[in-house]
Amino acid sequence: MQGLLIHLAGAVENRASFEDARPAWEDFLRSLWNLINANSADDGTVLWIARTVFHRIAGEPLGAVARCLHQSAWQLADTDATEK
Repeated sequence: MQGLLIHLAGAVENRASFEDARPAWEDFLRSLWNLINANSADDGTVLWIARTVFHRIAGEPLGAVARCLHQSAWQLADTDATEK
């Protein structure tokens, strides 16, 4: 989790693109249940990280963050399901 936060802070500071942050975002989503079970993440954590990824990095309007989170999670689930 600390590595993700450092990565995202660097992405914001250096004005990285969403494509630069996408692998870290997807790794976070894939490990989310483990992080929740370890009390390292909760709903608020997910929303704040999504806000950073989609609003600060990708440039989406703040009001679109929840939609982007939802779409991203479903796309990742679909991709992972077809790869198995």
